Amino acid sequence: VANEQSKPVSSVQLGVSLLDPAGREISVSGLNTNLSLDAWQTHSIKLAAKVPSPEKWSAESPAIYTLKARLTAPGQPPSCVEQPFGFKQVKIVGRTYTINGQPVKFWGACRHDAEPLAGRAISKETAWRDIELMKGANLNAMRTSHYPPNPEALNAADHLGIYVEDEAPFCWANQGWANRTRNVVGDLRLAPLAVQLASELVERDRNHPSVSIWSVCNESVYGGNLDLVRSTIKQSDPSRPESAGQSANLDIATYHNPTSMQRIKDTADLQMPVLFDEGFCIFQGFGAQAQGLEIDPGLRDYWVTVHFEPLQAILRDDHYLGAMIWAWADDAFLVPGRG
Repeated sequence: VANEQSKPVSSVQLGVSLLDPAGREISVSGLNTNLSLDAWQTHSIKLAAKVPSPEKWSAESPAIYTLKARLTAPGQPPSCVEQPFGFKQVKIVGRTYTINGQPVKFWGACRHDAEPLAGRAISKETAWRDIELMKGANLNAMRTSHYPPNPEALNAADHLGIYVEDEAPFCWANQGWANRTRNVVGDLRLAPLAVQLASELVERDRNHPSVSIWSVCNESVYGGNLDLVRSTIKQSDPSRPESAGQSANLDIATYHNPTSMQRIKDTADLQMPVLFDEGFCIFQGFGAQAQGLEIDPGLRDYWVTVHFEPLQAILRDDHYLGAMIWAWADDAFLVPGRG
C-alpha cells in the first residue's frame, strides 16, 4: 500500500474477498485490516486465511478462484486489484512428478510468441488462439521457449487447462555466464542482471496456476550465475521444481533431441523425473528448411512413425514425465526481402 501524497492519511481500510470458481464469495477470516500511512510512505501487508477443501486446479479441471482487494481512504476514490489464481500442489515423490497427489504426464509442445504479420508483438487474440488450438489438439502442456511468454498465453493456460514449463530468458549462455563446473562463478558482473531477470519472471508469473515448472535456462553452460538464478527462484518460490533445458539435471532432468530409445536407456537410472522438454523435432518451417517444405510439402507426412517406440516407453514408466514437441508452430514471419 502506498500513500503518494505529501500529507498523512488515516482510517485506511483494506479488505480482500475470495470468490470460488462459480463466482460465489467464500466466507473466510483474516483478510481485512485498518491502517494509517505517513506522507509518501509505503507499507507491505501480509494477510492470510485458510480455505477448507478448495477445488484443486489441474489441466483436466482448471478451477479458477479470484481474489479481489479493495482499499478505501477518506476523501479518496477506492482502489481495487483483482487476481485470478488456483489451488495446486506440485510434489516430486521419489522419481515421480505429481500434481495434487497424482502422477501426471506432460504431452505438449514448445511455443514461441510468433505471428506471421506481427512477429513477436502478438495480440491477446493470437495468444489465446494458440492455447485453444493446443487444447483442441489434445495437448496438456507447453514450454515457453526461450523466454517468459506474452502473459495472455498464461491467462489462457490457466483458464483452459495447460501445464506450463515457464522459461527464464537465458538461452545459449556461454562461459561468461558460467564455467563448466558449478563451483566456478563466471563473470560476476552479470550476477545482478541474472538475479533481476529471474526475480521478474517469478514475480510476474507466480500466481498463474498453469505454471508448473520453472526453467532456469535453455541449452547453456550451467553453473555460476545460472546456479544463482536457480537459487533465486527456489528461495522466492519453493512450491515448484526447477529444470534447466538440457543444461543440468536439477529437480527435473530435461533432455532435447534426439528423443530415441538410446536416450531412454541413458536416463533409466536417473534419480529424478525426466522430461523431454524439446523433443520429437519435426522438419522446421523457417529458414532454409522452409524452402525445402515448399519444394516437397510431404516432408512431414511420416514424421510420427519413428516415434512410437520411445513414446510407449515414456508412457510405461512414471519416472518419465513426458515430452514437448519442437515446435508448436513455424517460427516464420513475412519480413520484406527475406526468403
